[in-house]
Amino acid sequence: MSADACSHFFIYGTLQPAQCRWYLLEQANACVLGPASTAGWLLDLGEYPGLVSAEWFEMSLHPRPNFPDTAWGQLVHVPDPEAACLALDAEEACLQADLGFDSTGQPLRSRFEFGIGLYVRRLQRIILANGTTMWAWTYLYNQAVKSPKWIATGNWLLAQGEGT
Repeated sequence: MSADACSHFFIYGTLQPAQCRWYLLEQANACVLGPASTAGWLLDLGEYPGLVSAEWFEMSLHPRPNFPDTAWGQLVHVPDPEAACLALDAEEACLQADLGFDSTGQPLRSRFEFGIGLYVRRLQRIILANGTTMWAWTYLYNQAVKSPKWIATGNWLLAQGEGT
């Protein structure tokens, strides 16, 4: 499979419905599939969150927080993933991405350089509310933070007082 064969995105911040960057996914004719989660921790960066994986701690030298590594958001499907990736990569200042899938359906990982681009686009295992798992693109924060402020619930909308 090629990189554009993945037509799903896990969104957890301002790309979610009714948020300020949702219009980018609306323009891509995104269909919301429902609530979902993925492994990682959410940074509160003020006007937007940043999802980080275990790799971020190795590069940033910050200790991991003392709460579960679960981030909550929405899973969406887009009919033209290549166009969606171009638009979203530009908006998210993403200069690095995984390569797609190998012949066994596993992600072809890129080695990311810390600090190059605000976010990196990574294929992550996503869990839907019904327990189904699948791969989806998501944006991982790729910058150093002096004093991380964590969203302990893993839910940016709840932290903003908008989620249930």
